[in-house]
Amino acid sequence: FFFSSRRRHTRCSGVSWARRCVQETGIRQISHPIDVSNVSLIDPETGKPTRVRIGYLATGEKVRIAKKSGSIIQKPEHPELKRSERFKDRVDGPKDTQANKVLEVTYQGENFDQVKRDFEEFIKNKERKEKLLVFS
Repeated sequence: FFFSSRRRHTRCSGVSWARRCVQETGIRQISHPIDVSNVSLIDPETGKPTRVRIGYLATGEKVRIAKKSGSIIQKPEHPELKRSERFKDRVDGPKDTQANKVLEVTYQGENFDQVKRDFEEFIKNKERKEKLLVFS
């Protein structure tokens, strides 16, 4: 079983087989991907394909429920896909921020009193220049 989230394709055993001619080994069977919309989940009670609806337990947990039998379909655990597992061997590169500098406060903020004084001075100079202009 294979799943590609980018293309929304999956490969299932026994489905969508094709024969390819390979020079080294002769004719070989390979499986082609099919769209995930064409794949059903298996009902745990009946063992047959079923559609799925979403339901909530009394605890508020969201679960998948088989439409035919009403049984809960558990999601499989994939520990290799968890973030902690995927990045456990990661080494910081030269462009990564060092751990001791992450929480360092570097922004000191604006001095709004100085900004206000500069703006008022700018307005005064502008008004003074406008008074000097004479239109005839």
